[in-house]
Amino acid sequence: MTCYVCESTHHSAVTGKVRDLPDTKILQCDECGLVFLENFSHIHQNFYENSGMYNGDIDIPSVQLRENQPDDLRRFQHVKELIRNRKVLDFGCAYGGFLDIARTVSSKAEGVEINAKAKEVLSAKGIEMYTHLQQLSDQKKYDVITLFHVLEHLPDPRVVLSQLSDHLEDDGCFIIEVPNSKDALLEIYNNKAFSEFTYWSCHLMLFNENNLRTLLQQCNLKAEYVKQVQRYPLSNHLYWLMKGLPGGHKVLDFLNSDRLHVEYESQLAAIGCCDTIIAKVKKEK
Repeated sequence: MTCYVCESTHHSAVTGKVRDLPDTKILQCDECGLVFLENFSHIHQNFYENSGMYNGDIDIPSVQLRENQPDDLRRFQHVKELIRNRKVLDFGCAYGGFLDIARTVSSKAEGVEINAKAKEVLSAKGIEMYTHLQQLSDQKKYDVITLFHVLEHLPDPRVVLSQLSDHLEDDGCFIIEVPNSKDALLEIYNNKAFSEFTYWSCHLMLFNENNLRTLLQQCNLKAEYVKQVQRYPLSNHLYWLMKGLPGGHKVLDFLNSDRLHVEYESQLAAIGCCDTIIAKVKKEK
C-alpha cells in the first residue's frame, strides 16, 4: 500500500477495528501519519447515491437533521461573518441543515449532495441542489465552498478539490472540516472500546493537521489556518472510559457546561488531540 498523501510505502497496523467491516485492516503511514483503510473496494459505483453509508439502517432525513443540528449551528457561527452577503456552496450538504441556516445571511446558498434522497428534502425547502459537480456550469462561482466531514469519504480527494477550485472565486475560500486521526480517546486515553467503534468503512482516510496541510499544498491550496475543535464534551470521554459506550454527553448531561467545554477543548487543542480539525483554505496565487 502507498500512502495517498506522501506516497510512502512504510506503514503500520493501527489498533482497533472497522466497526462495519471488521476484517479490513487499518493502516497508518510511518512518514506523515495518514490513517487509511487497506482498500476502498467496498465504495462501489452508486454507493453514496443509494445511502450506502448507512449500512442498511433506515436513513430518515428528519432524524439526521435533528442529530446534526448542534454541528450545523456551530459551523454557522464559525462562518457567519465570512458568508454574509456571499455566495455559498456546501459540498456534501446531506439534507441541508447548514444551508437552511446559512441562507439567512448569505446572498446564495446551494448544495451538492450525491445521496438521492436529499433532492426531495432540499427542493421542499427551496434550496438549489446538484447531485454531481458536473451539473454546475463552468461560469458558476462561489465565494465560500464548505466541506464538512466530506474529505475523509473520498477515494481521491485531490481530484475533487481541484474540480471545486474551478468554482471558487479567486478571492474566495474553502472551509474544510474533518475528523482528527489523533482523537484524544485514541492518542491519550488508548480506549479499546472507542478504537473498535470510531473506525468506519466510509472513512477511507483520516488526517492530522500536518498531512492535511500537505494534501492542500498538493492541490495548489494554502491553509490560512488549521484549528482544533472538540465536538464532544468531557462527559462523553468519561463515559467511554467508564462504560466503553458512546452517548455519554447525554447520559452525563449534568456534567456539561460551556465553561468546562471551552477549557477542555483548549487543553486538547494545545496537544493536537481534539476530535475535529477545521481549516480555512485559499487558492495559491
